[in-house]
Amino acid sequence: MQADEPDKPLPFIPIGSVLDGTLAISIKKLKTQEPNYLLNFDIPSEEFFEDIQLNFELFLDRYIMTQGNDFWNWNTYTAENYYRL
Repeated sequence: MQADEPDKPLPFIPIGSVLDGTLAISIKKLKTQEPNYLLNFDIPSEEFFEDIQLNFELFLDRYIMTQGNDFWNWNTYTAENYYRL
């Protein structure tokens, strides 16, 4: 699905620009109540989505702590296992 197809709803909600990509919330993951609902992409097409395994709370915390570095490539804790520590 392409973002420029006017008759189909987007499968994501863009919420901001991060480094060289766009941060978005996956609508499908929200509907299934998956805790890791954030995506990163350069091109708004499902084939280019990068699942960064985070929710917004963890993203914002890590983004501040790393002073804007691309920490989502580190993938140490996800929203599923972070709160079990």
